[in-house]
Amino acid sequence: MVNFTESEFDISVGRRIRFYRNALSLSQKDLAGRLGISYQQYQKYESGRNKVSISRLIEICEVYNISPDKFLAGVLGSFDGDSSLKDSFYNSESVKLLSLYYNYDPRLRSKIIDFLEAFVK
Repeated sequence: MVNFTESEFDISVGRRIRFYRNALSLSQKDLAGRLGISYQQYQKYESGRNKVSISRLIEICEVYNISPDKFLAGVLGSFDGDSSLKDSFYNSESVKLLSLYYNYDPRLRSKIIDFLEAFVK
């Protein structure tokens, strides 16, 4: 069972939203426009000052082309285990790598994953 406070969860969701936005090289204004909300409202989601409703989270996940369950698994996982892994996930190098991956031809992404897995082994 994951143990966290409400504000920790909201902040973690906001970090995850920001992480994917940066990975896709979108500005806060771009994403707010795609969601049909104000820039200020979007900023509050990223900072964790405002809670993200489940329907809004689904819309955000659609923009990011990620399933809500995978998005939330990452958020919930950030409260378990090694904090150094969590910190490394949000660093600029990770964002750059993910950005490059998502800007690559979607048909070839699985080959990139296969290569990296073989390389690490």
